[in-house]
Amino acid sequence: EKIPAGGTKDISIELNARADLIQKPYSITMSMHYEDSSASQFEGQSSLAIPVKQEARFEFSEIQAAPDMVTVGEEANITCNIYNLGRIKMYNVKAKFEGDAIEGQEQFLGNLESGGTGVIDGIVTAVAESYDESNCKLILTYEDDAGNVQTTEQEFTLNVSAMPDMT
Repeated sequence: EKIPAGGTKDISIELNARADLIQKPYSITMSMHYEDSSASQFEGQSSLAIPVKQEARFEFSEIQAAPDMVTVGEEANITCNIYNLGRIKMYNVKAKFEGDAIEGQEQFLGNLESGGTGVIDGIVTAVAESYDESNCKLILTYEDDAGNVQTTEQEFTLNVSAMPDMT
């Protein structure tokens, strides 16, 4: 209602961005209407830049292992797709496969544009016997436009049997 001469007042306005906006700062104009102590009316304007942030949204296709059962010491080819369903670009996307029963190399996919598809295709080596459900995981890392590293995991199963006894 009243701001004394030389005083300040904090005003909070909650804004919601439309889901289809691209991540970037948007300029808006703020108008101010006020009166002095003599009831003379004044008007002022200012421009504000409001940053709109979008969260990364992506999905994996079904993770395929070929063959789906291996013996310790054998290799399997693990493949799947990643679909960037969000409105932001994912930078420096990397994937690796880990688990108690497997070893694999990290794979660099590069940048993944909004609406784009990335192909994850790696070779893992079976190192220990395992029949447990979800005994392996795909670990995906990427950076957002500010360089913040994000990590997500997707579990999958690869059956690894012991080497046959040759005695």
